[in-house]
Amino acid sequence: MKNKLLILLVIFSCLSLSTHGYSASAAKNPFRTSILLPIGMNQQPIMKIAIAQNVDQINLKFNTIFTLVDIETGKLLANRLTFKDVSLKGSEKGIHINDKIFNARNVRLMSQDKLVQVRERVYRSNLIIIKDEKNKLTLINEIPIEDYLKGVLPMEVSPRWNMEALKAQAVAARTFALFQALNANPESPFFLKRDVSSQVYAGKTVENFRTSEAVNLTRGQILTYRGAVFPAYFHSACGGKTTSADSVWGVWKHPSLGGVQCGFCRGTKHYTWKKEMSFQDMKLKLAKEKIKIGAIQKVQILDRDRSGRVESVNVVHSTGVKKIKGSTFRRIMGYDIFRSTLVELKSASGSLLKIVGNGWGHGVGMCQWGTKVMADKVFRYEQILRFYYPSSQVTQAYSSPKGSRISGTISNWWTSLKGLIS
Repeated sequence: MKNKLLILLVIFSCLSLSTHGYSASAAKNPFRTSILLPIGMNQQPIMKIAIAQNVDQINLKFNTIFTLVDIETGKLLANRLTFKDVSLKGSEKGIHINDKIFNARNVRLMSQDKLVQVRERVYRSNLIIIKDEKNKLTLINEIPIEDYLKGVLPMEVSPRWNMEALKAQAVAARTFALFQALNANPESPFFLKRDVSSQVYAGKTVENFRTSEAVNLTRGQILTYRGAVFPAYFHSACGGKTTSADSVWGVWKHPSLGGVQCGFCRGTKHYTWKKEMSFQDMKLKLAKEKIKIGAIQKVQILDRDRSGRVESVNVVHSTGVKKIKGSTFRRIMGYDIFRSTLVELKSASGSLLKIVGNGWGHGVGMCQWGTKVMADKVFRYEQILRFYYPSSQVTQAYSSPKGSRISGTISNWWTSLKGLIS
């Protein structure tokens, strides 16, 4: 019996660890959505966030002395550099720090007060500098996950929101970040970016005492499904219903990312919207993606997923028809124009596309404005998370939160929840 159990665990682990990252043939090789939580994670993980990429030169500011270490060799390159204003650039000789040249490709900067200013933002902890073969620089903030989250939450939700909504966001963001760290390609020098392609991160500069408190009160808490971490996606507003992750991206289906009916964001500022876009602008945006077509005549919705979101469109033009995946079309046209794919499309005057939509974002996982309304209706953060991520469980991955109870199972909440869904 023990041998059979061991074999099953090995098979499950192999399935879980079978793919890394997104693929050009995502439909044939889906991106995994489940990773077993490592055993014995007693301390918070260290995150690596790309805060600047492929730059020729960049300026930093330090308030205290800092140390420089060669990451590849572990050699101490400089012990007590006293520059306050630093100009970084790369060359064939190495990495230039003001008038000094260090013969290294990857270095770690560690300041005495654990702070560094990059452009207009102040970041905690260490900074990794990587020089590529073209002498371009990439800057990576190497930071404990709890400090990282304190620079994420104020950018994702309003610090003025109910504390239960802030705690729900903290757990979702921590889960998403931990999944990305565990799933990172070993060859990649970072786990996440600082923009909407990951989750928005702006360092210590934007930290707020209420969102930081939400991080502290949920310290180490993540979402799991049967002991495995999944990417806890979230978005601004779902427009009435969330959708499944596999219908938006090339990922494996997941029980906690299948979509739910949500009436909580109804009436909030992003629930409905209208936009217009000229066919000429559309053609130019497609051309930038190397999609060459004739004069656009109309855009037709081909099919929708179960939530009503557009899965694909036909762009009818003077020389033919081009089929494009809905999420890809939204990205190309711009997220400010196509705020979601839960839309109706109408041509006007033969040269203009009118867009009437619901919600803002990809629509997968937690609806942030719905979360706000649920918290205002006195739902606890565990209940909110279980609603948007069905069958998930709040799990203590490491450490212990201060002043917050951990709820592994939540009882008697479904009845009250159903009564508030419109």
